[in-house]
Amino acid sequence: MIVVLMFAHYHLIPTLTPCASQLPRSQIPDHELVCTFRPVPCPRCGLTVHAGDQDHHAQSACDASLVSCDDCGAQVTRGDLMAHMQSCNQHAVPCECERFGCAATVKREAMPAHAAECAFVRIKPFLLAQEREVRKGLLRGCLWMF
Repeated sequence: MIVVLMFAHYHLIPTLTPCASQLPRSQIPDHELVCTFRPVPCPRCGLTVHAGDQDHHAQSACDASLVSCDDCGAQVTRGDLMAHMQSCNQHAVPCECERFGCAATVKREAMPAHAAECAFVRIKPFLLAQEREVRKGLLRGCLWMF
C-alpha cells in the first residue's frame, strides 16, 4: 500500500484543461498558480479568461477597455463604441435618399448642407408616391415595373 502511494505521488498526471503540461502530482498546486491557462477574472469587465490571454482580451475583446473613435478621436469603451458611432458628428453616413440613387456619403455634421443641395431629397415626395403606387400595383397582381 505504501509503495502505491509513493508511486502515485510521482506519477505524471495532466494539469488544468487545456494546459498540456504533465507534472508530478506534488508540483501541480504550484503550477496552477502560474499556469497561463488558469482562469482569472478580467480586471476591467469581470469576464473569466485564461491568464495568458488577458492582454489579447484587453486589446481586442474587452467591452470595458477604452478605444478611440476612428472618426473624432473620442475615448469610449469598446462596448459603447457602436452607440457612439450612431451620434458621432464626424462619422460618415449615407444620404437619406440612398435607396433612390444618391451615392453621397458625408460626415453627419455636414448632412444638413448636403440635404439642402441633394436633388434626390428635393424629389423625395414624388419618389415616395411612385414607390407607393408600385407597391399597390404589385399587391393587385400587376407585374409592371418602371
